[in-house]
Amino acid sequence: MNETQKSSIAFLIFSKLFNRLAFYLMITNLTSYLMNSLNMAHEMAGGYYSIFYGTITFITFFSGLLGDLKNRAKVVTTGFIILTIGYIALVFLPHMQGAVMVALIILALGLGLVGPNMTVFLGNTYNEKGTEIFGLPGFILFSMVINLVVFIAPPLSNYLKHLLGYSSIFFVAVAFALTSLLLFLKFKANYSQLDLHIENNTKQPDVTYININTTLLVSTLFIYALIGFVLFQKGMIFKYSLGEFVNQGFALEQTLTDAGKYISIILAGMFAIVAIRMKQLTWKGILNIILTGTVICTIAWVMIAANKPLSELMGKKSIFINAFVMILIAETLISPTVSYIVYRTSPERYKGLFQGLLYAVAAISLSSLAIGVSLYKNASPSIAFIFFIAVLATSLVLIIVLKSAVRKKVISDEIKTI
Repeated sequence: MNETQKSSIAFLIFSKLFNRLAFYLMITNLTSYLMNSLNMAHEMAGGYYSIFYGTITFITFFSGLLGDLKNRAKVVTTGFIILTIGYIALVFLPHMQGAVMVALIILALGLGLVGPNMTVFLGNTYNEKGTEIFGLPGFILFSMVINLVVFIAPPLSNYLKHLLGYSSIFFVAVAFALTSLLLFLKFKANYSQLDLHIENNTKQPDVTYININTTLLVSTLFIYALIGFVLFQKGMIFKYSLGEFVNQGFALEQTLTDAGKYISIILAGMFAIVAIRMKQLTWKGILNIILTGTVICTIAWVMIAANKPLSELMGKKSIFINAFVMILIAETLISPTVSYIVYRTSPERYKGLFQGLLYAVAAISLSSLAIGVSLYKNASPSIAFIFFIAVLATSLVLIIVLKSAVRKKVISDEIKTI
């Protein structure tokens, strides 16, 4: 990559960093603000929170396609302006329920416009051609930004709330949002100078290349829906399991959650370094990353399911601590890799659409948390654990089958070209 590409990626990553800082700064105390400043009941505050998140998900699904059909840079710039207005509205609008709901909808609209299109810009900037595969490190860094923000924003939000009140949170969020917009404008200026294959290519790829990409794209989205379902169970089910099987388990769960923020940043950094040192990856290598993450996640849930017999060999606390770290490793390996595969294999004209679809798949997996909780509480913990392990085992089989299918298509293509 040339220096303009590198600086463009840096501007984009820092723009995402400040955008996420503004969001998590606000979201950390949103429910508290609604209940304490607007005197909402807990159920109503939860309803506002759900509507806010639901609007983001809905807009995100369509905003990628909007970026595909229109000027993507203008879509993102408009999104940044709208979300900044949303934060400003939270500061200056009257503290009335209707006014706050309007501000949150405005904010959700802006956030939805920005999300998937920034990911497409990231992939485009790497300027990969044909079967080249080297853009994964950028997607890992994008994922690392989230981990870093989750570590920084909540304590900062709480500090501002106790020191200066809720308005100070929104003021600082405005400052972060404006910084994010300025950094994106710097990125946009650099991006316009790049001679990018994806912006100038008018040739259609050959049929075999399209077939391989389609196979990877559709299969990856389906596999991620399965794996994501289990990964998102970590929060509630892990908490319940610790409380039931370990003495002072709830205190340990809070300790692990806090430590997990540090661990996630370290793991993502290590993964990025390893990926950068790999000069050229293949689809086999990319799929092996997801396979490795899924194997690690499966072992973690087997350890949790078998915690009673394993406790004779090692303490229950050690079992759950090791399982927790293993699930974090799995998340670190799987999430950015899936995002990269979806970007790299989706049609050039509709990369935003499929990034939006990936957001929707993640949202559906997250919303299915209730299924896991219901199995755990209404059936039994053992049945819930067996179900999670079965889903992961199915995913492992599908990944292996996918690897074989892609290998056969690649070999077939090589034979045709001889």
